[in-house]
Amino acid sequence: MSRALPLLFVCLLACGRAAGGDPMRVVPTDVRAAVIAPSLVLLQARVSSFLAGVEGSSGVLDLIADRFALDLRTPEGPAALGLDADKALALFVHGDERVLVGAASVADRDRFLEGARARLEKGAGARLATAGDTLPEGRAWLFHGPGTPPRWHAALGVTTDGVGLLVLAAQAADAPPLDVLARFDTFSGGRLETSFATSDAAARARATAGPDAALLLVVDELLPPAPRSLGLARGIVQAQLDALPVFVGGLALPLGERGVESLALRLSAARVGEGARPAKGEAGSGALPVAWFTPPGSPEPLARAFPKTTTAFVRARVALDKVRALPGFVRDSVLPDRLPGLETAPLPALSDLIDMIEGDVAVALLGLDAGANLAHLAYAVGDTRRLLSVFHVALAARHRDLGLVTRTFSGIASQLETSGWAVAPIAQPAAEIAGRGGAWRGWSLARDGKHYAVLIDDELIVFILGAGEVDDFLAVKAGRALSLASFAEGASGPIADALGLGPRTATPGADTPSATPFGLTASPLRLTRELSARGLPPYFLKIINDVRLLAASVDLGADRLELALEIAL
Repeated sequence: MSRALPLLFVCLLACGRAAGGDPMRVVPTDVRAAVIAPSLVLLQARVSSFLAGVEGSSGVLDLIADRFALDLRTPEGPAALGLDADKALALFVHGDERVLVGAASVADRDRFLEGARARLEKGAGARLATAGDTLPEGRAWLFHGPGTPPRWHAALGVTTDGVGLLVLAAQAADAPPLDVLARFDTFSGGRLETSFATSDAAARARATAGPDAALLLVVDELLPPAPRSLGLARGIVQAQLDALPVFVGGLALPLGERGVESLALRLSAARVGEGARPAKGEAGSGALPVAWFTPPGSPEPLARAFPKTTTAFVRARVALDKVRALPGFVRDSVLPDRLPGLETAPLPALSDLIDMIEGDVAVALLGLDAGANLAHLAYAVGDTRRLLSVFHVALAARHRDLGLVTRTFSGIASQLETSGWAVAPIAQPAAEIAGRGGAWRGWSLARDGKHYAVLIDDELIVFILGAGEVDDFLAVKAGRALSLASFAEGASGPIADALGLGPRTATPGADTPSATPFGLTASPLRLTRELSARGLPPYFLKIINDVRLLAASVDLGADRLELALEIAL
């Protein structure tokens, strides 16, 4: 069946030039997984414009044209196949039977059926099982996939109102493909009473994706199950996940001055009882735990402290006052003694760190170690200790008490110095400070080839693993280098939200608006330069370097969860 999937859309595109039917008519209102292009011509134009900004990506469209005879490289390409490109194109999973259905606008039925048949037989190795007028007033064919017994079956047909349908089902599917196809047909006497095109779910998908949506999406069971490592808390977390069964949204490709310069994926899920429906009969209760992810203060200082050359930056908001309020035996049973992967680093115990910091924390990948090569990188995959010897990493958090943090790490530095470590103080002159939070002060710590640094200002504490990184933080503070926050200047919502710099939304029950709880940004420029210097072939690095920034954020409300992903060129 996997060989047939790439051909599904291609089969649906072998149609005539005149206007055909509306494929969105056949998408059920309660669809749980769907990809819908409201306008194929819009999708083709925006995707082509986006790929034009990524060096080497034109080969993707060349491959599709050569392999499937579908030319998406120019606006005239789809029209050459007789496609009504102004209409929608849909791919969805039908009900609980888990059969895959594709729908497209068809004007010339014979041309569509013959073209799709040729692609199924020659491209996917299918063999014709039944042909002819198997449905009243219409033609539908049944195919068996390769293998004995066949691994999949396919039904192909055209409705009387000009919608071409292709149904793919695994051998063990509950419903035969022809039966599924007949349910969507007007000539079989069974019109769909409801359609996704006019549903509330479609309206929410359009609103979430925005006016530049090239694809509308419905995704069932998007969130993974709660990890078993949560112990007793797993049941509570799983109930919250079950209450967010279906995400809707879309893929937006907005036009800029130089064409399409970014790709934005936006999805949202409402709680059961607030516009969404239960998953498999299950329903959650109560509101989402927003209070656990809305600590006082702002995450803004984090992005303003890190250099713009940071490779990856992940931040989170956690109301640690609620963690501190837990009984000691509960905290001890849930939390590890030390930060996982950093057991040997000169850091306080995790419980002590929680007492020192507030709820905005970040983990950042800075770049490669100066002594690392490609062989070290290959051996380090999957081994946390080796990875930390290859990559430079930084941990940061907003502290609660400057005096407590300073005394704690001053004590650690003194103990390490008496144990043979090389300890040197860090003191940035106050006269050169251009940023907020005052000057950095702290210590550099080194022994046996391991290098650490601690930086503390009036707002943050930053712990750095790897030599040579402190100067970049000092330069940002002094205004001699750009910070991560500079990515948000003139940027779209997802980028600013990911950095914790977006417009803060009002949270019910909170005294002040709250930034998005989770954010991730990744900029490959530093890492690709370092990999290139170590001999990695430049072709792949050039493609990656065309991506200026990848940003992702998670927003949380009492009755909703929103995910956003943006790739900016």
